[in-house]
Amino acid sequence: MGWVVGAAGLVMGAAGSAASAKASKQQAASEKIAAEGEAIQLEDNARQTLAAGSFNSDRIKKKLDKILGAQRAQQAAGGGDTTDGSFMDVQADSVSEASIDQLLAMADAEDSARKDRLQAKTTRYSGVINSNAASNKAKAERISGAGTLLLGAADWRQKYG
Repeated sequence: MGWVVGAAGLVMGAAGSAASAKASKQQAASEKIAAEGEAIQLEDNARQTLAAGSFNSDRIKKKLDKILGAQRAQQAAGGGDTTDGSFMDVQADSVSEASIDQLLAMADAEDSARKDRLQAKTTRYSGVINSNAASNKAKAERISGAGTLLLGAADWRQKYG
């Protein structure tokens, strides 16, 4: 009767290893899917950041156009010449400042988008690495289950002939 209990224990140990291997394999798939989902979200964030930067740059340009128009109107209303050198200098300064603001808005957006894309790549690679680790764990658990059966069979043969 002892051999029946021993055999049942061996089978249960091997079945436990198989179940654990299956869970690890499912974990591997889940890790990869989750990482891909996060990477897609980060890439979407990068695209939205660039779109916002472009929008801000356009907004700065429109604001500049209004400022230049107001400056021209003020100069003309005061009886001044809009081709006067000092007036042209004021307008050139306004254009220069707005251009710098536009460049900074786009540079900030591009930098942020670059960081999001880099994080997306890192997340994808991390998902692959975690998936591979879980797959390797599943393989080890299957081998452990097979080892349990072999050791049990050798022990059974030694005891019962």
